[in-house]
Amino acid sequence: MQRSTFLKSMLLGGLVPWTAIRWREATHPGARFFLAHPWPDLSVQIPEPLPIASLYLEPRGEELFVVARAENGAEGRTLANTRMPYLVSLFEKLVAPFFIGKDARQLSQWIAEIYLDDRNYKYSGMPFSCCVGHAEIALWDLLGKVAQKPVFALLSTPLRHEVPVYLSSLTRNNSAEEEVARIQARLDETQTQAVKFKIGGRMKNDAASEARTLALVPLLRKPWATISPSTPMPTARMKPRKLFR
Repeated sequence: MQRSTFLKSMLLGGLVPWTAIRWREATHPGARFFLAHPWPDLSVQIPEPLPIASLYLEPRGEELFVVARAENGAEGRTLANTRMPYLVSLFEKLVAPFFIGKDARQLSQWIAEIYLDDRNYKYSGMPFSCCVGHAEIALWDLLGKVAQKPVFALLSTPLRHEVPVYLSSLTRNNSAEEEVARIQARLDETQTQAVKFKIGGRMKNDAASEARTLALVPLLRKPWATISPSTPMPTARMKPRKLFR
């Protein structure tokens, strides 16, 4: 059941007062955003139908790409997640076939309906949604190339041209000293002024990961010694990066 249908059924059943729903829609920032930025009619920017001819995985070296191709030969692609190799059969047998022959301009409709397709019964969950998300990104790339516009221009006008960013380290298997040196080098290179790093083990804790954490946190806290450990890193310290040119 779609969210809108569920809410309507609750209203008809008297479970939620209509005034409460109207108040939330009128005051919640997210609701105001979507009211001010409705889903775009892509047929305005892409007048001709854009049937999807194929949707497949393409290996390139050690990387795997998701490729979306239209019947007119236009192509969109995205780099796949490192776990996509484990989901190949799910993507190729359930997700990709659903999109073939459909008009890519109606992408939002297909993303909603793929979960209701008979062949996908009881397949909802993170692995399935990961495959759907990869297909969606590749199709957005296809739409942008056909329209000769960046994807954001298909969705709406930009709200900003720069965003604050932070450095993210995903490493857990090195020593505390090695991680500090690695992070410092990247901070010097990027001039970023905030960092996220990993502590503990991944889905587990053992003596080695605990010892690494106890050594790592004090070492990384030194550059910001004047900031209380309980105080979040201020976003103003993050270096803005260009979203597009």
